[in-house]
Amino acid sequence: MSLQIFNLFFYVHNYIIQSLSLIYNNLILIHHYNCLTLYKYKTYSLYDILRYSINKLSNKYSESIVKQDYPHEIIVIDDLSTDNTIKIAKYSLFNYEEPCISGAGGSGAIFFSGCSLKCVFCQNYEVSHNARGREISVQELANIFKELEEKGADNINLVTPTQYSSQIIEALKIYKPKIPIVYNTHGYENVEVIENLAKYVDVFLPDFKYFTEESALKYSGAKNYTEVVKKSIKKMIELKPDIYEDGMIKQGVIIRHLIMPLLTDESIQILDYIKQNFDGTKVSLMAQYIPYGKANEFKE
Repeated sequence: MSLQIFNLFFYVHNYIIQSLSLIYNNLILIHHYNCLTLYKYKTYSLYDILRYSINKLSNKYSESIVKQDYPHEIIVIDDLSTDNTIKIAKYSLFNYEEPCISGAGGSGAIFFSGCSLKCVFCQNYEVSHNARGREISVQELANIFKELEEKGADNINLVTPTQYSSQIIEALKIYKPKIPIVYNTHGYENVEVIENLAKYVDVFLPDFKYFTEESALKYSGAKNYTEVVKKSIKKMIELKPDIYEDGMIKQGVIIRHLIMPLLTDESIQILDYIKQNFDGTKVSLMAQYIPYGKANEFKE
C-alpha cells in the first residue's frame, strides 16, 4: 500500500470525525479510541459523508487492486478444537471497547488463541494465526469468568471465541456471571451455533468485514463470507433485541466494521445493507487499520 493511499485513509477518517453533527438516517456518530460508534439519532446520511470524502480524493490516489488467487480457503466451522481444552492468550479488564461495553470498570476480556478466519492484515497475528497462548480447562475458564466479575468487570468479553464455542457453553454452565456475556466475533458463524449460544450469551458483537466474496476470499480465506455473515447477524438480531441501562448494553447486537484502504466502496455497501435490512441496529465504524501480519505480501 502506498503512503499516499495510507494518508488518504486517515484523511477520510479525520474528515468523518469532524462531521459528527452530520447524519446517518437515525444514527449518530460517537468517536472514541479510533472508532466511530453509531447510535440512534435523527441526522443526515453517513453515506453522503463517506461518498463525498472518499470520492473527492480516491480518484486522485487510488490504485487498482491486483487480482490474485489466495492460497488458503476455509469454511465455517462450529469448533476447531478436538478435545476439552481451550487456549487463551490473556485475560484482563479492558478499557478500549465501545463505551457502552467498556463502561467504568472495564470489560472483562478473554482473548482466545487461534481464529477460524485468516485475515492477512490481522493486528493480533501472533495470537490469531500462530495461536500463541496457554492451554486451560473448561473449569479454569469458568474460574476466569468469576475472577473478572469479582474484579469489577462490567461484562465478560469473549474475544475471537468461535473455535471454542462448545467449551465456552460448558464453562458457562459451570458458572454464569451476573454480568452480561459479550460474544466478540468475526461474524463468520453458523446460524445453529448462534442459536445454541443465545441461551448463554447476552450481547453479540459481530464484524461485517467485506461486501464482496472476492475480497473475503483474498484477504481472509473465507468462502461465501458475505452470505454467511448476513444470515448470522440476522439471527443474532432476532434472538437478542437491544436492552440498555444507564448507557451500558445489557443485551443486543452491535455490528462492527473496519474501514480499509481501497475497500471504501465496500464500506458504503455494507452501511447501506445494514440500513436497509437491519435498521436501528447500532454500528461501530473502526478506523484502526494498520498493515500487520502478511499485508506486505499484497502488492496493493
